[in-house]
Amino acid sequence: MVSTGEEKRERDLDYSSPARQQIIYEEKKILNFVLEIWDSSPSESTA
Repeated sequence: MVSTGEEKRERDLDYSSPARQQIIYEEKKILNFVLEIWDSSPSESTA
């Protein structure tokens, strides 16, 4: 599937929209939170 310049521009605009940025920010925050929990949990824990 070949994406034209116009389609790429629409995708870039979508990603630069405030709502999109907020979603990305929230997802990264949740991911970092989960990784921190995993890192701080005892290595023998299987949970």
